[in-house]
Amino acid sequence: MLQPGDRLCCRDGRSVAVATLSGQVSIPGVSSPVKLTSEVDSRGNYTLTATHTIQLAGLTLSNAEVTLTKSGGLSLKATWDYAGITFNVTGTATANGYIDLQGTAKATKLPSGFTLGDISAKVELNRPANSYMLNIKGTADVLVANGTFEAKANWDGKGTPTTALTLTAQVGGALAVLFSGNATFTIESGAVSFSGRLDVKNLPNVSVNVSGSVKFDGTLTIGGYTTKASDLINRNPREIAKTLVGIGISNRDVALALWNMIGNRLAVFDAIAFGLGRGLVDGIRVLVSLPGNVLKNSAFEVAKFLLNEAGRGLGDTARTISDWLGGDRVSAFWAIVHPNAANRSYADGIRGLIGANLLTNNYNTVFDFLRSQLNFSTALSVMRQLF
Repeated sequence: MLQPGDRLCCRDGRSVAVATLSGQVSIPGVSSPVKLTSEVDSRGNYTLTATHTIQLAGLTLSNAEVTLTKSGGLSLKATWDYAGITFNVTGTATANGYIDLQGTAKATKLPSGFTLGDISAKVELNRPANSYMLNIKGTADVLVANGTFEAKANWDGKGTPTTALTLTAQVGGALAVLFSGNATFTIESGAVSFSGRLDVKNLPNVSVNVSGSVKFDGTLTIGGYTTKASDLINRNPREIAKTLVGIGISNRDVALALWNMIGNRLAVFDAIAFGLGRGLVDGIRVLVSLPGNVLKNSAFEVAKFLLNEAGRGLGDTARTISDWLGGDRVSAFWAIVHPNAANRSYADGIRGLIGANLLTNNYNTVFDFLRSQLNFSTALSVMRQLF
């Protein structure tokens, strides 16, 4: 509205009398009145304009073009920088102190490295009701989810509002390799964090609380373990095992999930024994515990698996079988040599026991062991091969 003391200067024209008008208008929430100038014709029509940088309830509007017309009231058009995004906003102000702003921004690369597109903003400043509301929306693909992120804020109008762009959506990308369900994703300064209760794929009726973050370069932290999104997408068994253990999944259930996912028992064994560092014995334990006879609970079958499929040496095989059975070197020996087992020579059976430190490499000790298992003639023949 025009203030007292406004100056009116007239000049005569042949058709319409025109006046030059200048004055000040008070905008709710702006501490100082804004100076406006315009021309007014003899019919009383005017359009008063000015360009200023103004502060509205903690928001800085740059190059704000303020326009006051007789018929349309007060309107604004400005540039607004907020949270690293530059908006072009327009809005209106009413005499009772209500200001409404709406704007859009071009696709913007955020500090996290991810790009926000289709960006829009809406601001409602209601000074009489002491109500100040902000809403920003934009779409983004953050590697493990995509959709429309939204930031909302209600503040006291005295400082810059703090917001976070969040999205609740179905997990995707690398997360979808292991989980299903919805999580909440929040764009932060260096990454996108996520959390939610998710179902673990390939483990029926198992759900867990999952939290973590993903960076623009594909670095993915889930629970307490950090990996690369590409490793999960490519179904790297060791990385999958470490990730699942990091959220509290047991070794046995990790093995089951891997078996259901890739159907390769050697890969499952390797992930448990070496990926998780549990060792050969635990690798065997989880394999024989899986349903469907993934590996039969038999020393003979274990020996064949270790020697012929896993490529382990005689000593590793003997030690693993003996420890798995609670310290049974005799069963380890026969698992290596029996025709229905690994079908190696008696000499190899002895080499396995010696390599596993289950038998002293001494002529008399070895011969005594052989005599306890074989007839004299066969035992003597084996001794000739060994010594």
